[in-house]
Amino acid sequence: RLLDAMNQGILRMALVTEGRVKKPMRKGGHGVITGHLRRSVSGELVGDLKAQVDAGSARQGANVVYASWVEGTSTRNRPSPGFPGHHMFRDAFKRLEAEEKDKYFAAPIKKALD
Repeated sequence: RLLDAMNQGILRMALVTEGRVKKPMRKGGHGVITGHLRRSVSGELVGDLKAQVDAGSARQGANVVYASWVEGTSTRNRPSPGFPGHHMFRDAFKRLEAEEKDKYFAAPIKKALD
């Protein structure tokens, strides 16, 4: 039961992070021409105690081709002149790293121990 509780907390963290990655891609933001990248972003549990937030890899087998360019990690993102990227995944990860994780795990663990 404790493993299930931990997986629930990890999944919740992944889903919140997925939302944070997608947020800048809403109407009026980045990537609204087709919405393909936004629809491809997913946060999922990929194993016990392991989650992944990606641009299509977990559901489609590979990330959206231009996702690394939009993120700013592609070799095509040259320093100058060039497109620096939006860093949506990086920013969402930094926010997750900085926050307190208890809010994701407290309730599922308490329920498992009751």
